[in-house]
Amino acid sequence: MDNEKLMAEAKSKISMIRLGAFESHPAMATPIFRAEPIITPDLKKKSGCSWCVDEFYRIYVDPRVLVGPEAETILESIASFMHEVQHPLRDHFTRFRGMKEPDGSPINMKKANIAADMAMNGSDPFLRDNLPKDWV
Repeated sequence: MDNEKLMAEAKSKISMIRLGAFESHPAMATPIFRAEPIITPDLKKKSGCSWCVDEFYRIYVDPRVLVGPEAETILESIASFMHEVQHPLRDHFTRFRGMKEPDGSPINMKKANIAADMAMNGSDPFLRDNLPKDWV
């Protein structure tokens, strides 16, 4: 599949994912529609992750996780999107920057993120039941 077609199909799928996210979590309409999905080719190759988010609700997603043979199911993508929306919603970025190790050094951000992932994914039945199997 050529890159233009891949990007066009990925953008179309993002619209379906956002609507599915709203249907599964209507009380979270504001962050769902505030989020700015950014289709980022080779994200997984560059970062090791198919989905990422920053504190400004920009959700980066590798188009190959949306379209093609490596694509998640629509429910997996909705759960992935909802997972990412919750990081800035729960103010993880600010909270993590304020945390320190017992010796006063900054916390390990990767470990803090994994702990936050586990808390979010374990407490939300939709995420727990629908996230791709390789998620924490």
